[in-house]
This record gives sequence, structure tokens and C-alpha cells, in this order.
Amino acid sequence: MPGNLNVKFLMQIPPHDNERIVRRAMELMGGSDAFFKAADEELADVNGRWNQNVAEIGRILRAHLFVEHYLTQYVAQANPRLGSLTEARATFSQKVALLDADNPDIATMLPGIKTEQSGSDSD
Repeated sequence: MPGNLNVKFLMQIPPHDNERIVRRAMELMGGSDAFFKAADEELADVNGRWNQNVAEIGRILRAHLFVEHYLTQYVAQANPRLGSLTEARATFSQKVALLDADNPDIATMLPGIKTEQSGSDSD
């Protein structure tokens, strides 16, 4: 049973010597002041990202998923020989690139789609 092998393997890993690891990190970073400064900056960044307005992010995510759903549907219907965009794992940006910017109907929506796209550049 592979699952049991993984558990046995994990149980054989010795615990980390956290103090030694921290001392080495401080040494590599040029001392404790630089280490704690970097740690404080990283913690502030994490907290800034974590403590965002969840309701607002939810609305933005819902809008993105809504646009992407209809974008995927349109691109698939306009280009039936492409195959499944889902199976191809096409990103939002790739789907936008498949739009015909010369089509007047698309051209009127493209600025809004590209504005929405700028929030999903990690795709």
C-alpha cells in the first residue's frame, strides 16, 4: 500500500533544529538586524494581503469568473475547431488573445475585458 509507505517514510524524518536554521539564516542575511527587518517586512506583506476586504474580493472574483465563463463559451463557439479550452488549460489572457478585435461588437467590450484582465495577470 503506497499510502502506508509514505506515512512510514515521513515518520522517519528527524525533527528540524529550528534554532540552528534561524542562526544560519541570520548569518546568511548579514546579521540579526537584517534578518528581523526582512522578517518584519515579509510579515507586513502577508498581513496586508490577508487582511483585505473579503466581500470586495469576492465581488471581483465573481465578476472575473462570470466574464471568463462567457468568454470561454464565445471563443469556443467562434472557433469550434480549437477543441476544449478547458482541457487545453487556456488562461484568461490566452482566451482574450483569441478574440477578433476587428469585430465591432468585440471591439466595444475589449477595453473592459482588458481592464478586468489586468487583475488576472497571474493566469
